[in-house]
Amino acid sequence: MGLAVDAVPIEQFVPIPPDSAGRDRLIGQFGPVTVFVLDPYVMALSKLDRGILEDLDDVVFLIKRGLVDIEQLVELVITTVERAPEFDIDPAIPSSRWPPRSRVIQ
Repeated sequence: MGLAVDAVPIEQFVPIPPDSAGRDRLIGQFGPVTVFVLDPYVMALSKLDRGILEDLDDVVFLIKRGLVDIEQLVELVITTVERAPEFDIDPAIPSSRWPPRSRVIQ
């Protein structure tokens, strides 16, 4: 198939919410390969933690497309920051990397 796949142990970087598996998105079946996309909330959380501009744009995209509810994401960020020492998470996520609400609403 010529696919390059990099396994990322996301659970080592950010806490995975208990209901996360129910939000994984099926992309399709391609021969013997079934493709899923990670829970959009876990994806958004990891992108907020990394905090580069392109990642923040991706979070805004997820919110604008209705894949992530901003209020639910805020709650997840708060919970995650409380658990930052358990993971490789910068506890400054909310203050330094949160996309301005006005940018999300546009």
